Amino acid sequence: MRCLVLVTKEGGATSGRAWSYLLLYNTMFIVPLVLVFVLTFLGMGTQTLLEWSKRNIVVSKVLLGLFFLAMDEKVLNRQPGFPRLLPVPLGW
Repeated sequence: MRCLVLVTKEGGATSGRAWSYLLLYNTMFIVPLVLVFVLTFLGMGTQTLLEWSKRNIVVSKVLLGLFFLAMDEKVLNRQPGFPRLLPVPLGW
């Protein structure tokens, strides 16, 4: 959070980029946590959540891996000295 505060105080083009990364992070990680909390609060049991997790483990791991590859392409490959993991840019 300190990094976000520092970047937004400086302003410029990096401020918008920092906010977009924060929005992407919240969409990918915080929203599912809140969803699980709400479902549990409304009465969905632990056993039901575990069964759903077991049924969808492969899909969720593949999607998470693709997300991290895309983030690598977006963030790290813009820095000099980092090797490219993907042979072709994603075109963002």
